[in-house]
Amino acid sequence: MHAVSTMTAAPICGHFFCDTCWTGYIHNAIRDGPGCLTLRCADPFCGVAVGEDMILSFAGDEDQGKYQRYLLRSYVENNRKAKWCPAPGCDYAVEYSHSPAPGSHDVVCKCSHRFCWNCLEEAHRPVECETVAKWIVKISSEQLVQEEEAPVMSWDPCSRCNWPDNIDWILAHQKPCPACRRFESWMLGNLKPCPKCKRMIEKNQGCMHMTCTPPCYFEFCWLCLGPWRNHGDSTGGFYSCNRFEVSPSLALAPAPTPTPSPGVVRVQQMESARNESGKDLKSSPRERYRFYYERWAAHEVSRLRSSSDIQRVLPVQIEELSDLQFQPTSQLEFVREAWLQIVECRRILKWTYAYGFYLPDDGGPKRQYFNYLQGDAEASLERLHQCAEFELHHILRVRGDQTHFDGFRTKLQSLTSVTRTQFKEIVLVLENGLEDFADRSLPK
Repeated sequence: MHAVSTMTAAPICGHFFCDTCWTGYIHNAIRDGPGCLTLRCADPFCGVAVGEDMILSFAGDEDQGKYQRYLLRSYVENNRKAKWCPAPGCDYAVEYSHSPAPGSHDVVCKCSHRFCWNCLEEAHRPVECETVAKWIVKISSEQLVQEEEAPVMSWDPCSRCNWPDNIDWILAHQKPCPACRRFESWMLGNLKPCPKCKRMIEKNQGCMHMTCTPPCYFEFCWLCLGPWRNHGDSTGGFYSCNRFEVSPSLALAPAPTPTPSPGVVRVQQMESARNESGKDLKSSPRERYRFYYERWAAHEVSRLRSSSDIQRVLPVQIEELSDLQFQPTSQLEFVREAWLQIVECRRILKWTYAYGFYLPDDGGPKRQYFNYLQGDAEASLERLHQCAEFELHHILRVRGDQTHFDGFRTKLQSLTSVTRTQFKEIVLVLENGLEDFADRSLPK
């Protein structure tokens, strides 16, 4: 028999059980999982619910934590306006205050991960969820085809290669370790041969303006590998750069070609297999896919690199700039805002290539209008990115004075504002299916 003081009754039904029995009963229920949220009285013939207060009063610290997590999970999973963040390792939930509606809706978690509320994929405006799903399936199917067709690499694995961390080793040896199965797809977004000297170079900055290593120094566009001098406001370079069409061969001065390594031979084999078919690029669905995928991947690589620079490099640069200009870091927030805008614009541009892949290549007004909008957006973003990256670096390197800094601040703030407005417009236009193209006239 137990003393009355050690007996506790369920609040509603009044069935008494000793405290030890309640503790064990509740502990076992919590250990068994989320079913503890619908726990009933310990009397087998009673169906009255045991409330949260009573459960927590008998549960130990560990069990209380589990029970609270079950409660939170139940709230999120049964609430149409709340969802778990899909980022790996994130335990946050996001609550969407607006009424759920069809279409793509980008949300940002406290962990900074941006995703689509409807499909839980990464944020992908202005592209619809159905298009994103088709594009992801397309990428997967193409990668499977490439793996089936790729020849077996014959050189021995190198124990010194710590892929993907030791990229310096790969660049020095001009080949990957054959155990690195992901090298070929990674290379599309990170490594390309210089159009002039053919040496493999890594894209180690965010913008598309590339300069080859000494003694070559050739400047070219990462997207199309064309000379950078052809990518300016006066030449309409970016407008041409984003269009899928046969491009004339680059007229470059002959340069000595180093003895190709196995990695370079593999790249050359990939290029030869594409070019020896004797067909117009437009007649090959695979080449068309590769065109759009490479640009999609290039903007993703730039976005990730810029995001990384915001975390690792930018705080150091802002502190240095603060000391140089005798200004508090709060007055230099415009630099961070510019970089955040660059990251967002890279994401939008990335998905415009998936949008363009599924847009008919009929040369009609919609296609022309899309090419113009996308090319103009490319040019605007490159201007902003180069200002934020190179001009800031120049000020820090030459220890620019106040006048120099004021000019940089005015220019960067203006470019940030203009680019933000332009990208908001292109998102709305594409989400509207380019329906307002008839009211616009393209520049001659």
